[in-house]
Amino acid sequence: MQTIIVDKSEAGQRFDKYLKRYFKNAQPSLLYKMLRKKNIVLNKTKATGNEILQADDVINTYFSDETFLIFTGKSSILNESNNDVDLSLYTEAYKKLGGIDIVYEDTDFVFMNKPVGVLSQTDENNKYSINEWLIGFLINKDETPDFNSFKPSCSNRIDRNTSGLILAAKTYAGSRYLSDCIKGHSLEKYYLAVVHGRVKEGGILKGYLKKDHTNNKVIIQNSGKDTDFIHTEYRVISGNDKYTLLEVKLITGKSHQIRAHLSSIGHPLVGDVKYGGKILRFDNREYNYQLLHAFKVAFPKDEKDENLLRGKIIECPAPQIFKDLCDVDIKY
Repeated sequence: MQTIIVDKSEAGQRFDKYLKRYFKNAQPSLLYKMLRKKNIVLNKTKATGNEILQADDVINTYFSDETFLIFTGKSSILNESNNDVDLSLYTEAYKKLGGIDIVYEDTDFVFMNKPVGVLSQTDENNKYSINEWLIGFLINKDETPDFNSFKPSCSNRIDRNTSGLILAAKTYAGSRYLSDCIKGHSLEKYYLAVVHGRVKEGGILKGYLKKDHTNNKVIIQNSGKDTDFIHTEYRVISGNDKYTLLEVKLITGKSHQIRAHLSSIGHPLVGDVKYGGKILRFDNREYNYQLLHAFKVAFPKDEKDENLLRGKIIECPAPQIFKDLCDVDIKY
């Protein structure tokens, strides 16, 4: 018999999904058969797989150590380590990407202030991203995840050259909560944007976005096939004859939505040459990227929700250049 104790980071997920992750080399049909025959039991009781796991739940398995090793993909001594995971990738990312500010952290979540130039997740040309940095950060805190059951990762994405708030979960329960908020559109997302010219008043923008995959650019239309409806709201914080600082609220969240929508009204983002902006040279420094910052999220206030983030507003300080260009001390 082997015994598995459910960690707090693994709580909140369905028992069958947990088993499929833990015993990654076993066929799902075989796992269900073992549940029926009580070769796998939960808290000493026959289980169906539909149960929601809680911290410190006890899972007992009744098959040979050799079978256990094969099902889990572990080829050496039976233990709960990450034998088959190369942790150096994450520790290198933590060192190479440098200090990334933590905006909020508790037992389930860690929210970060992503700097310009860092990817939210890796692509074919880049080995390191916030996802790898996050796990390196946890390893550095002696909170190395158990990859057999859950791998921490970012729940939202922002462009490489956009700075600001990245939401990530350290536990399965936290990941599910963030996913539900994002997919259910109950999470309010706000950005700060510095645009060319003086914007006199706020407004509401609606339209249809079409992706130009060849140029990695989007086009705003009044209607059309193969388009996505977009809705953007903004208000003026401060500005002068050259630049205006806007607070932008995303009602929908499509690729390049803010950049294209503001450009469509004659106020492209400073530094956003793709959508009509100009490269900024200020205080002996060149800014050849869009001045756009994900700065605030507001979580839903559902009274039935017991999550610690219920109704919480998380804010992420903007780079100093946002304040300098628009003659304002941004208040959070």
